[in-house]
Amino acid sequence: MPRVRDLLYRFRPAGAPGAASAAGVPVDRRADMASELAPLFGLLTDTEGECVRIRERADADAAETRREAATEAGDILATARRAADGERAAAASRVGVRAAAETQAEARGAEARAAAVRAAGEGRLDAVVDAVMERVRDLLGEGAAPTTGAR
Repeated sequence: MPRVRDLLYRFRPAGAPGAASAAGVPVDRRADMASELAPLFGLLTDTEGECVRIRERADADAAETRREAATEAGDILATARRAADGERAAAASRVGVRAAAETQAEARGAEARAAAVRAAGEGRLDAVVDAVMERVRDLLGEGAAPTTGAR
């Protein structure tokens, strides 16, 4: 380690460049700084090595964390896909049940409309049969016979 006198020597005034004189000698500041800082840089080599080890350890930890995250993401994705398949099946089942219920309701409505048409037709059937019978009798020349309301 440099002594205080050596540190202060750096700040000693020197004369203008040229030959050496009694007033002072030009100082080689670069050489003085290198010799002054060399021990300090020597002490930093251990710290620099520790920094490299810390960085390598952090890189390894980050790689491990990425691997674990990728594995976890794959597990989550697989679980989501299985759940999606189940949800699709449940949705299809609900749609099928709803479609069957709608189909049954439409069938009941169609049956009710058919029954109403049948009932309306049966109500008019006696009158139509009587009219047809009367026309047939007219064509056969038998004349009009009393309508009985029966077929």
